[in-house]
Amino acid sequence: MPGAHFLRADLAEVDFAPESFEAVLSLYALIHVPREEHRAVFRRVFHWLAPGGWFLVIVGEERYEGRQSNWLGSEAPMRWSHYDAATYRRWFPREGFRIVRDSFVPEGDGGHRLFLARKRRRRTGTP
Repeated sequence: MPGAHFLRADLAEVDFAPESFEAVLSLYALIHVPREEHRAVFRRVFHWLAPGGWFLVIVGEERYEGRQSNWLGSEAPMRWSHYDAATYRRWFPREGFRIVRDSFVPEGDGGHRLFLARKRRRRTGTP
């Protein structure tokens, strides 16, 4: 991606000026943010994207809340927190996005959901 600029930040806290980006990519990050904050993240992403901008995100397939100590042999605890795919599917249009692709991503006995969405010119639906 020539000319791309990548940023690393806390998805639940970072903020940018309106229409700062043509695309926002979140792979396996949102599932580690408390699920009560997910919809606010969708709203911020909408705010950051230029009209017609893209949002590629991996979220949960099934509703889940869990923690694991010493994850992958480290001393750091890991947290998972997400709603089910149907919930995210309802949120996209309500937050001003059109779903372009909705795919299951298998992992072990389960998996996640990948959504590719595009920002509409203005929000439609209800909060």
